[in-house]
Amino acid sequence: TIDAHFGWDYHSEFHTKHSHELYDWLLARGFKSPVATWDKYTRASGPLTRTMKANGRDIAVEVKIFYGRTGTDTDPDTAAGGIVLENDMRASLNTQDVVIYSGHSGPFYGFALANWRKTPEGDLDDADMATVQMPSDKYQIVLAEGCDTYMIGQAFKQNPNKLGKNIDIVTTTSFSNAGTAIVVETFIDKLIENTSGTMRAKPVSAMLSDVTATQEFGFNTLYGVHGIDDNPQLSPFADVSKSCKSC
Repeated sequence: TIDAHFGWDYHSEFHTKHSHELYDWLLARGFKSPVATWDKYTRASGPLTRTMKANGRDIAVEVKIFYGRTGTDTDPDTAAGGIVLENDMRASLNTQDVVIYSGHSGPFYGFALANWRKTPEGDLDDADMATVQMPSDKYQIVLAEGCDTYMIGQAFKQNPNKLGKNIDIVTTTSFSNAGTAIVVETFIDKLIENTSGTMRAKPVSAMLSDVTATQEFGFNTLYGVHGIDDNPQLSPFADVSKSCKSC
């Protein structure tokens, strides 16, 4: 289960453009939408879905998209809309396997989901991340796609339901390219790396190299991951019973 949240943007309404781009990108990769068109897709529509093979099993991959849409219950210019956007992010962190944020960020704040020029609501900062409700027995991945998000890694690791376990946080070292949704798309693509509908395991190092390689137009940020000390050092599809036996 993957939830992708796009934070409000003052440059060119990238929160709208990038969420639409991701929607179309998912459709092009075999996902089915719960609604007929992008214009009908809302926070309540449910996930885009695709069934894949993983180690011989059928796996349902679900992606939900969240962003502020003017004139709706997620209007980013209003306090009410900001509250809805933040509550949706909190719900994602409490339930989903993968949580993605793409938008403005910085070393002293976290996820800017609403229009901070018009409302103080709709922000989930690093202090909130250290206390937000998260499952203690569920492994999760958080992608913090924005400028200078490295401090977010420590905030999530300090969460009392995580304490450095069962969570990996992918962050940036500097300014990231906000002009495209390619990082989000590449990140999801590497999570569900597949050949003809069959999922393959992708090393963390390769995923980081791939998302870092997306940076263009003078952006030189590096993507890193916090929390991997307790990660298994083995492919999840490996059959260790066959290790060291004759070919």
